[in-house]
Amino acid sequence: MHCEMTKIWLLALLFAIVNVPRVYAEDALTYLNRNGVDPESYIIQKFDRSDVVLLAEDHAVQNNLLFVQGLIPKLYDAGVRNLGMEFGAWEDQETLDALLSAPAYDPQAARDLMYSYNVAWPYREYQDMYRAAWAFNRGLPEGAEPFRILNLSYRYDWRHFGVGDARTPENMNAVFAKGTPDMYRAEVIEREVLEKNQKILVLTGTVHAFSRFEMPVFNSWSDHFCDVVTWTLGNRLFQKYPDRVLSIALHQPFPARANSGRRLVSPANGKIERLMHALGGGPMGFDLDSPVGALTDSSSYSICDAGFTLRKLFDGYIYLAPLADLEGATVDPEFFTGRDWKDIRQQLPDPDFRGETGSLDALKKHIHDYVNLKWRYADVLSEH
Repeated sequence: MHCEMTKIWLLALLFAIVNVPRVYAEDALTYLNRNGVDPESYIIQKFDRSDVVLLAEDHAVQNNLLFVQGLIPKLYDAGVRNLGMEFGAWEDQETLDALLSAPAYDPQAARDLMYSYNVAWPYREYQDMYRAAWAFNRGLPEGAEPFRILNLSYRYDWRHFGVGDARTPENMNAVFAKGTPDMYRAEVIEREVLEKNQKILVLTGTVHAFSRFEMPVFNSWSDHFCDVVTWTLGNRLFQKYPDRVLSIALHQPFPARANSGRRLVSPANGKIERLMHALGGGPMGFDLDSPVGALTDSSSYSICDAGFTLRKLFDGYIYLAPLADLEGATVDPEFFTGRDWKDIRQQLPDPDFRGETGSLDALKKHIHDYVNLKWRYADVLSEH
């Protein structure tokens, strides 16, 4: 009787805090109780019917990166021999392959590989993805196929675009001389994985991981003033290989709608956090083709769809911890050692996002601010 009363009390609390109709909250809670699994097992299960699993990350979150590092042995045992990373240049793939099979690990080589792609990405947990793969490969029997990390991008040339410049076909073609990044990444995955009948887990930024979902954008010339982006990495792969591609989100804030006075909002208007709190806080992986996916969301992803729900956004979801408990990645203090500021400054990526950076000290401040999640997620954390 005590257990039954406790259950009734928890359900009543859940309906109050989730602020959705009782049937949806109860169905979502029941579904998660019965079907939620540990995140590692959840990822591995998805390769039973898919060859490409796109894992959508908010960049430089330590929890996410440690999670993926820990997946490597289980991926290998499941026949998944490739991890694709947005942060890495294909021009350096031979060097990366050599690092992961070397007798001794070279941390400076890892720094150089990351710097080669992005001169302002000194976050240690991305470099440590190489170390984790190297350590795993060292334990394989002689002659066994190694675990491989694929650099999905190439070296861009940011000398052609400065702070305050408008983006034009001319300067973007100069920066991205080998084509749009997502077109290039899709070609690498198709050539190196799908055409070889292999499988891959792809760690990439959230917007690149959309597969079925077509990201809405404001367009003053379009009916209802809405248009959609159909050429993300995930879109390209899904359009060509719809039965081989899945997309899964790592728990993260979503961008807020324009003119809302905020930058970020909690997924499903905070209902994911509240559901998981009622269940004890996770971690958990679960499908969105479920009552959880029926939860509504009013982030910027919903601007063209008044009835927008989570299931329209991703196939699955991984909740590692509440947003308040996520930690930023670690800044490598040796990343810039021996680097020339003039070389760094001319290749700083996305200057319209980063703003004017007049010195290495100013760049380092920006880098440290970025991994201060209490600052970065301030809009969302104030909700909870």
